[in-house]
Amino acid sequence: DVPKDVVILGAGPLARLTGGSIRREKKRRKVIGYLAFPGEEVDARLRSEVLGEVSELEALLSKQAFDEVYIAGHAVREGDAMQEAVRVCERFGTPFALPASEFRFQRARPAFPKAMADGYVHYVSVESKRAQRALKRVFDVLVSSAVIAVLSPLLLGVALAIKLTSRG
Repeated sequence: DVPKDVVILGAGPLARLTGGSIRREKKRRKVIGYLAFPGEEVDARLRSEVLGEVSELEALLSKQAFDEVYIAGHAVREGDAMQEAVRVCERFGTPFALPASEFRFQRARPAFPKAMADGYVHYVSVESKRAQRALKRVFDVLVSSAVIAVLSPLLLGVALAIKLTSRG
């Protein structure tokens, strides 16, 4: 299973916590790096490199595809830069996640915890249609069947060679 590459916008405490959370989770995702907001103090405890500033997101996405972009900013301080990052992600069709809330709670929990289990609301710009998913499924089944049919003589030959040369 290939790990999914993510980039985190922000290089402060929220970005550090987000990166740590991604590293600890059981899903296979890898933080490639961080892009700092203008004037943001970079947290010295980041465990991946700071690749530049948020304004460089478009250039970065032009060179490298990411599975998701986490926008770990504060809506009041970095709202304009966050909005521009959303536009860039939408233009590239790159999924992105925004902080679910500026507030931190002591006891309150979301009514539907799975909707924002990691503290982010996840968005996609391009959604596959039912017909596209069905066509892909048919394609996958046909190709895998063809590969099995082509390889079956080889597999039968290997099984026969094992049977003839050993006790099992």
